[in-house]
Amino acid sequence: MFRSPASLILNAYIILLVGGCAQETHPILENLAGKQVNLLADGKNQASVFIFMRTDCPIGNRYAPEIIRIFDEFKHQNVGFYLIYPQANEAAEQIRQHRQEYRLPIEAYRDPQQNFAAWVEATTMPEVAVMMQDGELIYRGRIDDRYVDFGQARAAPTSRDLYDVLTQICAGKAPPQRFTEAVGCYIEPLKRSSTP
Repeated sequence: MFRSPASLILNAYIILLVGGCAQETHPILENLAGKQVNLLADGKNQASVFIFMRTDCPIGNRYAPEIIRIFDEFKHQNVGFYLIYPQANEAAEQIRQHRQEYRLPIEAYRDPQQNFAAWVEATTMPEVAVMMQDGELIYRGRIDDRYVDFGQARAAPTSRDLYDVLTQICAGKAPPQRFTEAVGCYIEPLKRSSTP
């Protein structure tokens, strides 16, 4: 059967769209054993929380107890939690030690090329991204508003942003998409070599 060039191009585009773009849609991360993983491929959680961390960020480390509290409250409510380390110079062993030192019970993944961080537009640590089962980014920003700026912290937060978003999701409500500004250590961009 004869097919026009336009028809062949359209069919090729559909094949690429349906079967060839999974990695582009969901950037690949790396577990601490060095294996590449796509955490969003199975869509098993009603929501997934990605927490961007760095082993030597003081503000991020001070948030460890709150991260653990939120994890303990929502881990059995079909919410997945993942620590994402986007600094290429942080080795797997450093990350293991960091999790052990701060008693973080959440699985950790490396994002050495910062593809995942770029995909959700994360720029700070600690910063969180909450995605729904279908991959929609419903929230990105601070865990709470305890930190106003560097060196300026409230005695207690007045807004528990991450907790509130997860509470709404687990109550069957669809929270509006929103973004807040996180205070912490900047994700240092990679020095990429330019192609001549």
